[in-house]
Amino acid sequence: MAANIGGLKGILEFSKNAHVNIFHYISTAFVAGTDDTYCREILSATKTFTNVYEESKAGAVSKGGIFNLTTNSPTNFETLASFNEQFMKVRGMAINYGKAIDMSLRNPAEELFDRFIEPYRPYLSDNRSFDRTNTDMVTDGLTPPEFTYEIFKTCMEFAIGVKWGALTFT
Repeated sequence: MAANIGGLKGILEFSKNAHVNIFHYISTAFVAGTDDTYCREILSATKTFTNVYEESKAGAVSKGGIFNLTTNSPTNFETLASFNEQFMKVRGMAINYGKAIDMSLRNPAEELFDRFIEPYRPYLSDNRSFDRTNTDMVTDGLTPPEFTYEIFKTCMEFAIGVKWGALTFT
């Protein structure tokens, strides 16, 4: 909370002292909370969030409007699995829907994956969609690029370069 809300206050104070006339704050689209499946571009009155990160971002929304910079065609799990196979040079990744598999049958790679994915697990079954009325109005309908293998690879190489997740094992 202190980092997200206090950090924004510091940025706003700096901007004011620097006589900045225009300020654009970019945050997560999930400030809308979990109460609605269709998230409009207005500050939500919700008090229910997936985690404290979302809650702190909701508390840091500046006046001026909300713009959901989101895609209307999110990447499916099968595509992400194929990207992972290509990047890690492995085969046989499978997406299991429905009933949970027997956790005692997991191999070490699956256990490692579970440790990394845990903070993001709520988003794997998230069905929220986002209004883009404000965004489309100011961008003439410009949408984010398709999530391609090249973008995935760039993100993964960056994560490896900064040793993302390294503290998980210390």
